[in-house]
Amino acid sequence: MRNLAIQLFTYLFVLITVTLMSSACSRTASPVKLNCSKNISFFLTGDVRKDESITVAWSNKDYLIPRGHASADNVDVFYDPASGLKLVSSPDKVMLFRYKSDGDGRRLADGCKPASN
Repeated sequence: MRNLAIQLFTYLFVLITVTLMSSACSRTASPVKLNCSKNISFFLTGDVRKDESITVAWSNKDYLIPRGHASADNVDVFYDPASGLKLVSSPDKVMLFRYKSDGDGRRLADGCKPASN
């Protein structure tokens, strides 16, 4: 009886693990290239409308940026105090900023939109 319980537990554990892993893999987003003004571009991975964090590839480095404070309707804000990066996404464009420890912000990219294929 004990061996049957162990086998059942092992089977359920493997089944749940495989299900969760395949679900996570199927939700993995592909990077999207954003073209901005002044011939600037960068890659963004994640859904700015739904995800709690996104990945921004900027200056040859990937930054995982969590969702920031609540903002106005249809504007999504992601902010990482460690790197100082803030991404603001509105329905018509995306902007990327870098904030220094003194709170002074610098716009890195403006007017960003997904690249046309």
